[in-house]
Amino acid sequence: MPEADLGVILAASHSRRQMIQRMGRVIRPNADGRPANFVILYVRGTSEDPADGAHEAFLSEIVGVADDVRAFPNRTKARDLLDWYAGR
Repeated sequence: MPEADLGVILAASHSRRQMIQRMGRVIRPNADGRPANFVILYVRGTSEDPADGAHEAFLSEIVGVADDVRAFPNRTKARDLLDWYAGR
């Protein structure tokens, strides 16, 4: 499997082990030393919302070593997300 530059998490798992397995390909260092990039998408007020306990099995570990953590407001346009990601 080729290297991956970006991991997008759309559904939480209640198992830390399962989430780490899902993220495993992106966690591995790239040949050129670039760090892993993850985007965690969720809708506020749903079972995926970290404020309601979702992702707690691994979220604190990711946030603890992250270079950048951002929360985007509802109705953020995809172009705005792409511009943010490209400008990092």
